[in-house]
Amino acid sequence: MQNQLLKKPKFSLRSILIVPFLVQIVAAVSIVGYLSYRNGQKAVDRLAKELRSEVANRIAKKLDHYLSSPPLINRLNLQAVEIEELDLTATEAI
Repeated sequence: MQNQLLKKPKFSLRSILIVPFLVQIVAAVSIVGYLSYRNGQKAVDRLAKELRSEVANRIAKKLDHYLSSPPLINRLNLQAVEIEELDLTATEAI
């Protein structure tokens, strides 16, 4: 019984040489994969931020242009009423 406890496990030279190299290769591939994934995530986040900013700017420009017309029309109508070009009592003219 004691002989069995005192026996050291036998590993072949092949296993002793292959296992550390495999561990190094797996570690290197894992690190490169993780770094590539993180870099890809950062690139996607940056592009999404740029796209959101560009879309927001376009919407703001379109809204500014769209909302600038009614005050202009009101001002022109007021001027037309002031110089009596537009008669507010005539519903057909309005």
